[in-house]
Amino acid sequence: MKKILSLVIIAVIAIAGCKQNEFDNTIKGEALGSFILKSPEMNAMLALNSATPDQQVLIEWSAALPGVNTPATYTWIAALKTGSLDAPLLEIPSDNKGLANKLSITEKALDEALKAKGIAEGIKTELIWTVLAKNGSVSLRATETFNLSITRFGDGTSKFALYAPASTFDVVSIEPVSSAELLKFKWQKSFPTKAGSNVTYKVKFIKNSGDFNTPLMEFIAANNGADSTFSITYKDLDLAMKTAGLTDQFRLDSLKWNVEASSGAFKKFADYSNDLVIKRGTKPTMYLIGSATPADWINEANNALIPEMTAVGDGKWTITLSLKKGGFKFIPKKGSWDPSYGGSPGGSDLGGDDINIPEAGTYTVTLDELNKKYTVVKN
Repeated sequence: MKKILSLVIIAVIAIAGCKQNEFDNTIKGEALGSFILKSPEMNAMLALNSATPDQQVLIEWSAALPGVNTPATYTWIAALKTGSLDAPLLEIPSDNKGLANKLSITEKALDEALKAKGIAEGIKTELIWTVLAKNGSVSLRATETFNLSITRFGDGTSKFALYAPASTFDVVSIEPVSSAELLKFKWQKSFPTKAGSNVTYKVKFIKNSGDFNTPLMEFIAANNGADSTFSITYKDLDLAMKTAGLTDQFRLDSLKWNVEASSGAFKKFADYSNDLVIKRGTKPTMYLIGSATPADWINEANNALIPEMTAVGDGKWTITLSLKKGGFKFIPKKGSWDPSYGGSPGGSDLGGDDINIPEAGTYTVTLDELNKKYTVVKN
């Protein structure tokens, strides 16, 4: 009996000891994963426009991996480029009371924040910026710091749109010796934000991969830049294109145009640029030349046997004709080989190899000069 009682007492003591050693599984630690800045990109320049005070400025970054119980909150911080982010000039919580990994702020609010720090009107301020994430007792900055220049409200211009020529890939053919015919440009007027100020305009042209801040060509609008129109003769446009390096009058030049409006030191482009495809020459023409054609390789200006293609728009051409076994190329001007188009099946390359016709027959030939593609189909 005493032995049984002793065993019971030992069991009770053992159970009690186990209860005292149970672990608290509640997770109380916090942490933050690294995150990166997205936009504005490094060395971005932002000119605040007093004509569009409600325009949103968007600042974005990736989300930091959250802690276990407390979501991360974010603050956008910026300091003078000569200063330190340890003592920021600006500190602004992100959207959604600091919970979003972006900051949407109006130009007016950003301007007022700079004004409150003593930045004068119209002054460009060179800043460095990053984002501070917090999660309970844990704080972490983004892995990098970006440069950003912001110009405060001063002179400004309202938004405006381009009217004509409308954006198109249709080919505009011009006669390069004509001083009577004009290419005309028109856009919406932009208005200054400061009373007594004026707005002047420049029309700028770039190649498709260009930058309007370093244009291929630029012209002052009518009335010494004051009017929202610009006209140029075909002859003067041809001369300007040659000066800009576009010396080949018989090829398509794919350009974009936009207008820069200026008021005081403030400059603004229309929100959207327009496409413009120009072909210079006495008329838009395309011919076939080669041993497969009736003219053979006799490329003379007065050779009536050289087959002429039909233009169908957008720099596209077509012809159906009888061809011999042999080869041919495309030429825009009879009597000239500069330029000529040839190549391998599936594409046409300027100055390429002869296009082969394996057997005599009736063929339909097409050329897409803009995209440098062609087809040869036996009927």
